[in-house]
Amino acid sequence: MSKPQISDKRVTMIQLTRAERALVLVIPPVLGLILGYFVPAIADWAVSLPWVPFQGPLELIASIPERWAVIVMALLGLLAGAWLTTEAMKDSLVITVSDEEVVLKIKQTIACFNKRDIASVFIEGKQLVLVDHTGLELAREPYESTPDQIANAFMKHGYPWSPTR
Repeated sequence: MSKPQISDKRVTMIQLTRAERALVLVIPPVLGLILGYFVPAIADWAVSLPWVPFQGPLELIASIPERWAVIVMALLGLLAGAWLTTEAMKDSLVITVSDEEVVLKIKQTIACFNKRDIASVFIEGKQLVLVDHTGLELAREPYESTPDQIANAFMKHGYPWSPTR
């Protein structure tokens, strides 16, 4: 692995589409906000059921004045959703393919591979796999794009693409 040296030449980036990124950015915080809003009402109901676990935390939530409980729990839900969004974006693979190299970025880690070091590129299950000339795996990462989009990007730049295994 080395630092990325991709120039401004033809580069193909494969990542979540704008629509997919928008959904990932919006849906978890909104769902967290909505769920948080209803937690005090659910806690009031659940406290009356002796078989429901976590009676202590539920009683605490139910004892808070409803107005404050709704505000606090909705904000906590919003924050939890925002955290989930951040983690989902970090775990999303960004593939940059050029005529000279491949750069894989996931979980704040960047891995670069020269084209001459790659003997085969293929998809196995839901993972992109790069193999060197000795048969060792250079990389194996989960992807979110379509297999056709990934295959087309690698073939467009002249990489040795193998059919799905």
